[in-house]
Amino acid sequence: MNVYYDGGPLCRDVLPSPFPEVDRSLNHNCASLDTAWPISSQDLRSNFFNENQLEYVLDTLVGGGEDLRLVSHPTATITCEEKAKLLGWDKSRIIKAVYFVHKDSEKLYGVIVPDLGSVDLKSLSDILGFNAKKKLRLAHEGQLVGGMKFGTCNPFIPLNCGNVAGIIFDENLVEQRRAQGGFDDFSIALGLEKIPDNQISVQMNYAIAFDLLKRKFPEKVMAANVKYNSSQSEV
Repeated sequence: MNVYYDGGPLCRDVLPSPFPEVDRSLNHNCASLDTAWPISSQDLRSNFFNENQLEYVLDTLVGGGEDLRLVSHPTATITCEEKAKLLGWDKSRIIKAVYFVHKDSEKLYGVIVPDLGSVDLKSLSDILGFNAKKKLRLAHEGQLVGGMKFGTCNPFIPLNCGNVAGIIFDENLVEQRRAQGGFDDFSIALGLEKIPDNQISVQMNYAIAFDLLKRKFPEKVMAANVKYNSSQSEV
C-alpha cells in the first residue's frame, strides 16, 4: 500500500485498515512504488486532504480527469537526490520548491524546478518587474507557509496564503514535460497525524501542476525562462 490514487467514480475501495500501520512502505521498508491502492476520491479527500486547505489539488485534478497519486516512502527524504534514489527515477523528475523573500516587502516568491543547479535570480527579473538578484534572498524556515519545512517545500500553497506573491515555473520544462507526459514528484505538506510530510509525496506531471496552480492562483503563478548557475543546490 504505497501508491494511492483515485479509482474512478465507481470505485468502492477504501484505505487498508488499520491505516497507516499496514502501509507496506511506511512500516515494512517496501519500495515507494511497490504496491498500488485505488480508492475513491472521497476517501482520498477525507484521509489526506481534510482541513489542510489543499482540497483544491484533489478536486481540480480529479474533476478535470487528470492523473494524481499520493506515494508513501520507506524513509524520510530531504533532498531531490535522496527522493530520486528511493523512486529509482532520474533526478530531473523530482521537483523542488525554493522560496525567496523580498528584502523590502517580505513577500515570498517560490521557484518550482528540478535540481538542475542553483537558480540564476537575474533570469526572474523581467517577469517579476524588479531586480531579483538584488531584492530576493533565500527564505528561512520560519517564513515558510502552509506547514512547510526545509525538505517539504512545495508549490501547493493554502488558499488564504496572502504572503506568497509569486510561484514561478520553468517555462521550457513545462512544455517539455507536457509533450513527454508521465509523472513528476512533488513534496506536499499535508500535516497528517501519523505520516511525516517528508515520507509522502504527490505525483503528477509538471505541466499539469503548473496548469492547476495557474487556474487557482492566476495572479501569483507564472512561467519564466529560468536559468541555472551551476550544479550546486539551494537549501
